[in-house]
Amino acid sequence: MRYLDSTYDEHHEYVKYSLKVRGVLLSDIAKELGVSRALVSGALLGRYRSRKVESAVAAHLDTTPENLWPDRDHTDERNKTSRK
Repeated sequence: MRYLDSTYDEHHEYVKYSLKVRGVLLSDIAKELGVSRALVSGALLGRYRSRKVESAVAAHLDTTPENLWPDRDHTDERNKTSRK
């Protein structure tokens, strides 16, 4: 399992704050996509890969997943679970 450092946690909180300012909660995105809130949170933290979640979050923030998470590989459309 990959342990998350403070950079990931800070970015996660920044994204959540940015959504909240726009009146959107992680649970709203989960409901919109038909997934659990835990999956949305895990995808934002990098625990899971979900292009669907990343795209929805980015759309709510008027940006792209590539701008929000430049260190992630955005070429693979499949959902993946990190196993390290």
